[in-house]
Amino acid sequence: MKVLMIAGDNPHAIKIGGKHIHQLLLEKGLTSQGIDVDTVYPRFSDSRVIRLLEYIKHGLLAGNPTQFIPPDKLQVVSILNQLRNTLASIDIDSYSVVHCHDVVSAYAFHQAFPHATLPKILTLHGYFAREAIDYSRIRTDRTRNAFFDFCYAIEEEGIHWSDRIICVDTRLRDYVDDTFSYPSKQISVIQNATDTNSFCPVLKKENVQFREEGGYSKDQFIIIIPRRLVPKNGVRFAILAMKYILDDNVRLLILGDGPQYQELVALAQGDPRVQFLGAVPHETVERYYKIADVVLIPSITSHGIQEATSLSMLEGMACGKIVICSSIGGMKEVIQDGVTGYLVCEQNPEEIASKISSILKGGVDIDLMGRRAREYVVEHHSYIPHAVMVRGVYEAADSVDQE
Repeated sequence: MKVLMIAGDNPHAIKIGGKHIHQLLLEKGLTSQGIDVDTVYPRFSDSRVIRLLEYIKHGLLAGNPTQFIPPDKLQVVSILNQLRNTLASIDIDSYSVVHCHDVVSAYAFHQAFPHATLPKILTLHGYFAREAIDYSRIRTDRTRNAFFDFCYAIEEEGIHWSDRIICVDTRLRDYVDDTFSYPSKQISVIQNATDTNSFCPVLKKENVQFREEGGYSKDQFIIIIPRRLVPKNGVRFAILAMKYILDDNVRLLILGDGPQYQELVALAQGDPRVQFLGAVPHETVERYYKIADVVLIPSITSHGIQEATSLSMLEGMACGKIVICSSIGGMKEVIQDGVTGYLVCEQNPEEIASKISSILKGGVDIDLMGRRAREYVVEHHSYIPHAVMVRGVYEAADSVDQE
């Protein structure tokens, strides 16, 4: 079997965020089964200035000045154009299946090969049009609505183009079924996976060593939030929770960047216990999991979006840490409250603070909960069994295609 994997962003260049790591692990897992995997990803510079120039260049290829309004639209158009240009040189008949990891790449493939007969698989990691608005800096309703309509049209075509869809949680499956009337029998729910070899518990002496190397003491109580700073990730509620935690020995480490950065720094009001560490590459982020006492995922419902099977949640559990998540989306499908972690009501800083205070006071068997979390993830969310399930979707689609 030979698979062509396509996405609207390049995980080999970015390596930050659940979707990117998912793609890398799936490549690795499929290859381990003897499947040939080729990839088509866009390539843009690390420099923001050069990247903007590249967006403009690819946007100009569309020959339509409206592609620049709003500017957010330009990024999508430039990715579409770059993918189409790359796909034009592909011998599509040499592949057994094409697997797109977002509706942008599915849309681009459909435009490049409108009559392709090979099985076409789409994995949905989220809600494209809604998330585009959530991540955007657009402030006027008219422009936001125009951008949403543009993204929704791409989402709709990408979904209806697909022979099979993989959703990473049941809420996303229901969204595809209800919103686009896509046949439910052609949808599979396969939750995200993680590398349980890299993300694993460490001995106490290693924990102390990693803390010393990072400038933290062995006595500090460390909470990490590995999240992009956008509304749906709810980081503001973690910062607000710190106002109810009076222990000076607590440290809240925020590993991420995004459009809410300035707003959240202002909200922290100079609290030295709250540290913004910026975007941390995935190859180094595991150290922060390993020094943490708690991994906090305070996501909220925003523009109808809810967190799916959070990779940060799975990585924290794999490291044997206590994970506290909002009781929404795919997270409440994984965490067994009080057994493998904690679920809290969204937008509730007091409840977050209460859970952390209980841990600080010794009211929780940290080792037992961490061990249960690790065991659950190893059994249900390791990346190789995950790749086997994805291969099953390929084979099911291929058998239908041959009938």
